[in-house]
Amino acid sequence: MGYIQEQAMGSEQVDFGEGDVTIHFRKMNLFEMDLVDKARQKSSVESIVETLMVRARRADGSKFFDKKDRSKIMRQYDPDAVMLIVNAMNAFDAEGTAGN
Repeated sequence: MGYIQEQAMGSEQVDFGEGDVTIHFRKMNLFEMDLVDKARQKSSVESIVETLMVRARRADGSKFFDKKDRSKIMRQYDPDAVMLIVNAMNAFDAEGTAGN
């Protein structure tokens, strides 16, 4: 098993209201899992937004969102678009663990 950077990435195309973008994602590392778990303890919405923020990547692997984007995601982004991406991330994880 290699480093996270060497793992395959999934992707999904979505429109957050500013035109179509492609969000890439990979499995979470332990630090990211901990962030999502802490957010889950606050609320399911916090967990969804945290999952999107820590996992979403550009094609080059750089982060798609940073901390200042949290408010915009929660107040302005279409919840269906956010859920589309998070569900694709979860499906990607499920495919990666199938048969293990």
